[in-house]
Amino acid sequence: MVTRERIKINRLLALVLLTIILGTLVLCVACTNEDSGEKVACKDHSFVRVEDELNKEPTYEKEGRELRKCSVCGVSASFVIPKLVREAVSEDPNYMPLLESYVVHYGDTLEKVATMYFTSGWSFTLDKETKVGNVSESGYDFAVKYTPSADKYESLSTTIRLVVKKAVLKETDVHLKVEIDIPTSVTSLEQIEIGLLASQEIAGSVRWVENQEILRNQVAEYDYIFTPEDTDCYEIYFGKVRLRA
Repeated sequence: MVTRERIKINRLLALVLLTIILGTLVLCVACTNEDSGEKVACKDHSFVRVEDELNKEPTYEKEGRELRKCSVCGVSASFVIPKLVREAVSEDPNYMPLLESYVVHYGDTLEKVATMYFTSGWSFTLDKETKVGNVSESGYDFAVKYTPSADKYESLSTTIRLVVKKAVLKETDVHLKVEIDIPTSVTSLEQIEIGLLASQEIAGSVRWVENQEILRNQVAEYDYIFTPEDTDCYEIYFGKVRLRA
């Protein structure tokens, strides 16, 4: 009897001890969860910017990068910031569109054409010393570009047509060789020799306009005609020269 009672007592003591141990473990686990500070991952993150040396601001040419951290669950992520978008070129206050075509003259350079016709920001893509080409009624297409006044506006590339006319000569294009004084024995300009100096660059010939009266005892202007050899590219020039009679 004594043995059976002891066995029952020992079993009872073991059960009590097991109950105490299990209760202690539950309390320990509860304390651990409460003190750990762990946060459950949220469904909809609330990201805020975090200052980081790898952050990059976006430009018009490259995307940016930004480190952000959720203020709720603490998770961090790197975000791509899209490139900046430029405004339309038409929004640039300095922008004025060019015409589709312009009339120029044989021998003109692109620099001269741009000086005559282009508004601020426009330029040819070819070298400024490039010539416009031979005479052509149909013309030639030249690439041009517009550089905006600020980086926030779009640039523009297009083409314009240059219709090339014959070159219109100036007085300085004709280098005359002629005596200034008309001899008293001369009764007609055709008796006075007129020619071109060695410095003449545009080949051609020169002659007096017919039937001009010589005005004696005064300085007067007399008409001459310069005819270029290349009349496909140059207009005939009608000029005047002062002679003393």
